[in-house]
Amino acid sequence: MNAMRHNITARISFPASPPVEGHFVSLACLHEHGYLRDGGDYARALTKAGFDVVVGERPFLEVCATPRGLFADGVDHAAEEMFGALASEGFEGVVRESSTGRSWYLSGGRLICLSEGLEMCA
Repeated sequence: MNAMRHNITARISFPASPPVEGHFVSLACLHEHGYLRDGGDYARALTKAGFDVVVGERPFLEVCATPRGLFADGVDHAAEEMFGALASEGFEGVVRESSTGRSWYLSGGRLICLSEGLEMCA
């Protein structure tokens, strides 16, 4: 794990309805990175990957960096891949990494990354 502290904040709302295709791309992403191995439970896999599932009127995800999770070394390529998968499923929200000044916006099925310039990621 990188010694640099990565202050990552997120609030990513679950979609109001299931994906049109009926296939959750985030399941494949969690499986690819080894978080879906123990029994195939989606909520548990999200937790192992470094998300907190907050249940309420409309559930949402927060980032909780764990030593073996997606955010152990900040937001890297694997974490961006997961954000893209979530965005494609209709999740919406924002993620900020204050140590790098980068932000990711999940909206309308797309992931937008802001840092020094505007970059379309998905």
